Formats: sequence, C-alpha cells, structure tokens
Amino acid sequence: MEKSLGEKFYDAFIKFDRWELYLKGLKTTLIVALIAIIIGIVIGVVVAMVNYVNKKTGKLKVLNFITKIYVTVIRGTPVVLQMFIMFTVIFITQLGDLKIGSLVWEGGADYLIGGLTFGLNSGAYVAEIIRAGFESVDDGQMEAGRSLGLSMGQTVRAVITPQAIRNVLPPLFNEFIILVKETSVLGYVGVMDLGRVPSIITSITFETMPPLIIVACMYLVLVLILTGILKLLEKYLSKSDRNFKSVNVRGKSFISYLKEKFPVLDKKKRIAQTAGAESSLTDGKTLSGGSDSDIVSADSSYIETKGAVGERTDGTDTPKEENAESGGEEAK
Repeated sequence: MEKSLGEKFYDAFIKFDRWELYLKGLKTTLIVALIAIIIGIVIGVVVAMVNYVNKKTGKLKVLNFITKIYVTVIRGTPVVLQMFIMFTVIFITQLGDLKIGSLVWEGGADYLIGGLTFGLNSGAYVAEIIRAGFESVDDGQMEAGRSLGLSMGQTVRAVITPQAIRNVLPPLFNEFIILVKETSVLGYVGVMDLGRVPSIITSITFETMPPLIIVACMYLVLVLILTGILKLLEKYLSKSDRNFKSVNVRGKSFISYLKEKFPVLDKKKRIAQTAGAESSLTDGKTLSGGSDSDIVSADSSYIETKGAVGERTDGTDTPKEENAESGGEEAK
C-alpha cells in the first residue's frame, strides 16, 4: 500500500528523530559560512588596501601584481573545483575531527578546511566590494587629511576607512547570504552539511521528494531571515546621515543649538540682519543730510559750478596772461 504524502513527510522528518540530522547539517552550514566570511573579509581588506595604495601612490607594485593574479585565478575557476583540490589534494590527511591537546572537536577539521576553501573564494569577491567602497569616497577626503598633516596610513585609517565601511556593509552581508547557499556543495566531499541530508534520508526511506522539499524550505527560511536583517541594516544606514537631527543638546535639537551658537548658520536670521543694516544706513543718511532729493540737488549744483570753472579756464585768459601780453606790447 502506497503511503500518503503526510506519511512520507513524517518518515522523512519526524520518525526516529530524523529532524536532528537536519539541525546538524544546518549547524555545519552556518559554521562553515561564518568561518568563510571572516577569512574572506580579512583577505579582501588586505587585497583592497594593496590595490588602493598602489593606485594612489604607485607603491607596492609587487604585492599588487600578486593580488591581481590571486583575484584572477579564484574568480576564473569554479568553487567546486577549488573545494576538491583543498579536500582531496592539499588537506587529504587532515580530514575528520580536530584534536588540540586533550580536546577533540568533532568534525572540526572539516569545518576549518571548508571555511578556508570558501573563504579564499569569497576573498576575491570581497576585495572587489571593499575596493569599490574605498573608491566611492571622494578624493578630497584624502587631500583634506594630508593637508592636516596626517600621513598616508593615518589618513586611510582615520578618514577613508570609516566612510568606506558604511558603504560596504550591505554588500558584505549579501556575500554572507551567498556563502550560506554555496556551502551546499560540501556534501560532495563527505561533509555533513544541510545539502547532504536529503541523500542520507533518501537512502533510508527511499523517498526523494520529501527530504528535498524540507531542505529547500530550510534554506529559504534561512535566506529570508538573513535578507530581513540586511534590509534593516540598509534602512539604518540610509537614515544615519539624518540621525544627528534628532540629537538633543541642552534640551534643544542639534540643529537649533548650532544656529543659536553660531548665528551665521541661520539663513533667516542672517537675511534679517542684512535688511536691518540697510535700513539703518538709509535712516542715517536722512538724519545727517536731509532728504535724498536735497542730496541730489546739492550734487547737481556742485557739478554745474565745476563745469563753469572749466569753461572759464578754456575760454578766457587769466589776469597773469593779460599782464604778460600788455608788457610785451610796451616793450615793442
């Protein structure tokens, strides 16, 4: 007798506490993704900084050449192939549990190797994200820092980096979401992650669809939760430029406090002061010299007098010139 759909899902998830396999695989997926994103961020920051310094100063040419080769190779080869190289070639003798003295971490070596594999892969993409974040900062910020006497390293650390971090946080979180889904290929090398659970359940129940649907739903819920956190982060960062308006200083908003402390910042008050100064200047003219018409008429009379003097100078002789002419006639 064929089982109903409900019975198939019951056998695949609840019977004999098989849900514990799903939780174990989920734990492996999250641990590997977390290790990978940490390694990827460290590598990405180093590669991006080398590229940024080389672009701005022309230094670190050898390191910049090496980082370019790394980014080209990692981005140009499949992550599954990189995983097989790490598990079956480089760390073939280190698989299984991780022993540190008397402590034993079950499956720790698999976690670390998987995290290193995806971290190296993610580092190439994180480097491009961080590089874009640094380049999104205006060049004037670097010039301003250097003009204040800061060195190149101090300017990058204290001025450029804080602004770049704000720009790269959402893409970095999105990279973590991608890593969570990419780790599903770890089952190909025998690591007990969430992507390998369906094959184990299928080998027990001989039903393919229920475990696949359950794992797909778990991935979907996990990604939706992480996406919701990402949206909250983006919403918070989008408001960060306006957060200072809600800060209170001595019972007043930050903007009001600044306008009161520095009146030159208050545009309305500045316009009012300018208008008041112009009106006081007009009143001063009225009190000292009478009306504007009197001032104009006085100026006109001064111009006419000056013109008359000019005409006399051009058209008539002066007494000295007359005396000189008469003296010349007498001498003759």
